[in-house]
Amino acid sequence: MRNTLMMYVDQYGDKIWARSVKELKAQAGPGRVFKIYCDMKPDGKSYHVGYGVGRRWFNAFQPLKVPA
Repeated sequence: MRNTLMMYVDQYGDKIWARSVKELKAQAGPGRVFKIYCDMKPDGKSYHVGYGVGRRWFNAFQPLKVPA
């Protein structure tokens, strides 16, 4: 996923576009970076869905390109 433009949405609905975690941290502000996980009910597995920076957490979204 490195160098792929991703949209990160925090818990308040604010959006940040970044290509790396380092860039996300620079735009989000001070604090340590940690991974955010989500548990899925049907299979019971945990998936990495984004990052937290300080007191904010971000879900990561990748743009989808569909041919017309």
